[in-house]
Amino acid sequence: MRTEILDHGNRAGRGAGRYPRRLRATTQDAWITTKTKLALLSTEGVSGTAIHVDTVLGRVTLHGKVRSAEEKTKAETITQKIDGVQEVRNLLQIFSAQREKARQVSRR
Repeated sequence: MRTEILDHGNRAGRGAGRYPRRLRATTQDAWITTKTKLALLSTEGVSGTAIHVDTVLGRVTLHGKVRSAEEKTKAETITQKIDGVQEVRNLLQIFSAQREKARQVSRR
């Protein structure tokens, strides 16, 4: 597989040993996602397990459910501080404990 990557790089005129731009972007996005998840998981007051992170070309999308507007804002602020993040799209939904309990009861 490494030969294919190097050959692709040569055909694109970038020289041997360099990876295609798409592969570099994918790797950078994966690293941004990892750093963001670690930051969310290690921050008090933020439920990192309830927040999903997707990254495409440095643009991070947060989605999932949080308990308050403060938690939503905190998650966005933490994400903006991650090196390599170009933009944050915060799609987090706020669900209070009472609302979640009522929703679970209504499903029965």
